[in-house]
Amino acid sequence: MASHVLRDSTGRRIGEIETQHDGRQVIRDATGRRLGDYDPRSDVTRDISGRRFGQGNLLTALLPASEDSSKTGAGSQPNAAQGSDGSGGALLLLAASMLFLLLPGMLGVAAYRQSTSAHWDTGQMWSFAVVASLGVWLLLLVITRGFLRSVAFYFALSLLTLIGLFVAHYGIKSAFPSAFIAYYFPSDDNRVKVAVTSDPKLLANISIANPAPTVQTTPRPQARPTQPSAIPAAAQQEAVRRYPELGVAGSKLNTEFVARYRRYRQERPEYFNDASWPLRLADECFKPSTPNKSTP
Repeated sequence: MASHVLRDSTGRRIGEIETQHDGRQVIRDATGRRLGDYDPRSDVTRDISGRRFGQGNLLTALLPASEDSSKTGAGSQPNAAQGSDGSGGALLLLAASMLFLLLPGMLGVAAYRQSTSAHWDTGQMWSFAVVASLGVWLLLLVITRGFLRSVAFYFALSLLTLIGLFVAHYGIKSAFPSAFIAYYFPSDDNRVKVAVTSDPKLLANISIANPAPTVQTTPRPQARPTQPSAIPAAAQQEAVRRYPELGVAGSKLNTEFVARYRRYRQERPEYFNDASWPLRLADECFKPSTPNKSTP
């Protein structure tokens, strides 16, 4: 009885084909488990249960997909994919852990920015959050006078911060958690769509420029209104980039923006002749000291 060892491209043994005295061939996997046989007289390949698998010698097709290097040539690719998935999961877990530990500093920096109207970009927010988190832990270390105790207290503080954000967002429906997320994770949706109101019709009104009222003595055909594609998108995107809270419907800055917009549409329609009006209006709302009716 002769046997032929099957190996993949890396030389790893993946199976064996035995040729019996009557010419019948039997295939086994790397562990010696029988997978099927081929009868040259009938030219039929059958699996381990005796069912017809196909016409001709198809023994190598009975090998498991991860071991059939004669067909895929992949060899150990599934193992590599599993390793990649494992590494990705570990990185995701590490990122989530770091985010959890930075929550106290992130919350403090976001609250300070919202209360003082500081003009910080995303990079500055993250940098200040890391420094603030480290400062909180050092303060706990001085207070508790013990490394392990300070770590335990800081972990508890991070957990309370997370619970507080969940309660504020899902419980009391506060706008701050949404603004908090926008400060650190500005999305493309917030940059393209200025959520200046919860009224879906207002954005459509913003996109149509109203000319100054004129007195007409004879009826004239109405001018075709500007299409929504004429929205000063660049100014809107820049406004939300500078002030992420503007993209959170119901927030303090968002509410002020909507109120001024509606008032200016009635009292100062010429204000909207400038394509940069969304950015100008956002600046006015962001600075409490700016009068409500500044000169255009």
